[in-house]
Amino acid sequence: MKKLLLTSVAALFLATGTAVAQQPGWLPSAQYQQPIFDKSMLPKPPSQFPLLPPAKYDRPYVGRLTLEITTDLPSRCPATTTIACARREQFSCSIIMIPDETIIRRGLDPLVVFRHEQGHCNGWMGDHRDSDPEW
Repeated sequence: MKKLLLTSVAALFLATGTAVAQQPGWLPSAQYQQPIFDKSMLPKPPSQFPLLPPAKYDRPYVGRLTLEITTDLPSRCPATTTIACARREQFSCSIIMIPDETIIRRGLDPLVVFRHEQGHCNGWMGDHRDSDPEW
């Protein structure tokens, strides 16, 4: 009986997977109350690259959202992308980002980058039309 129970438990672990990716520390507070640091501390982005999406796209994604942190962004995103990208499917979206430490070294807030890409998951166009001219 013990052998059957152990076999069943092992099969369950194999079927469901036991590996859980570590969630970035900033993600649980991603309901957008406050960025990780004060916006005034960050360098102002070039006007052709708005950071935050318009309000109608700046909301949690409804569907299956996958976050992948990688040091090999060129193999996962378009060649012009250096920080993050989003890939939309019909009922899911994947956000691929470089590590938080690298984003911070480049003067950006990882939560703001996540919100930017999540905006693309929610339908914000890649040409960033309807963007706030300040941010």
